[in-house]
Amino acid sequence: MPVLRRSEQEHADRYPGVPRYSLSGPETGAASLHVGHLTFLPGSSVPYHYHPGEAEETQFMISGELECWLDGHRITVRGGDTVLAKPGTLHAFVNRTDTPAEMVTMFPVTPPETVHVDDPDSLDEADSHPNVIRAGTRASSSDGITRDELTGSFSGAASTYAVLNRLEPGAEVPLCFHPDHEAGLYCLDGAVTLTYGALDETVLAAGDYFAASVNEPHGYRNDTDSEATILAVHAVIEPPATVEIG
Repeated sequence: MPVLRRSEQEHADRYPGVPRYSLSGPETGAASLHVGHLTFLPGSSVPYHYHPGEAEETQFMISGELECWLDGHRITVRGGDTVLAKPGTLHAFVNRTDTPAEMVTMFPVTPPETVHVDDPDSLDEADSHPNVIRAGTRASSSDGITRDELTGSFSGAASTYAVLNRLEPGAEVPLCFHPDHEAGLYCLDGAVTLTYGALDETVLAAGDYFAASVNEPHGYRNDTDSEATILAVHAVIEPPATVEIG
């Protein structure tokens, strides 16, 4: 079954004080997408590093606040912000607050290679960066869905497109498939009814992840009385090739 329930997800400390849920990768059978959910406990950090080859990394802040080191700059990122680290770009994150911060990391290749380096002697303070997309910067609404683009060519990405879909009660993303790439749907809040494969249906609740293989039909709707939030990630740049069904 292509739905990975939160109770089934592998949970391990990626770094001290940074537990990670594995959502998509070699261990789940993914061919390209590498996705994880990280929690930064107070005082924890991910050290300075980069990813070689084609491993660009998209980092979406779910909640909290982190100090981000990006390409020689220091910038604060908060819930709703997105950071793109292009291949070879040095980056790190530090939680200097007294509350946890949560983040989803996404790569279009799996597994990505990581190279750690020494901390820099100094960093330039910055309020903005071309590869940091602030919350709501690219949001638009129609048919009961608010779509907030997180990363793509507009952020400097070359092979990843991610969008946050907030569905009002009764809203629906129609059945479709992607003929040339893997996609993933991660439920961040609420619940949706997912249709997939041979038109099977199941509930995708908060913490659940759906892996859509190439050509696999999928769509979802909000049958509840509350808003639902789905993070959709594609292992291609926008616009992702999409064929609607019916």
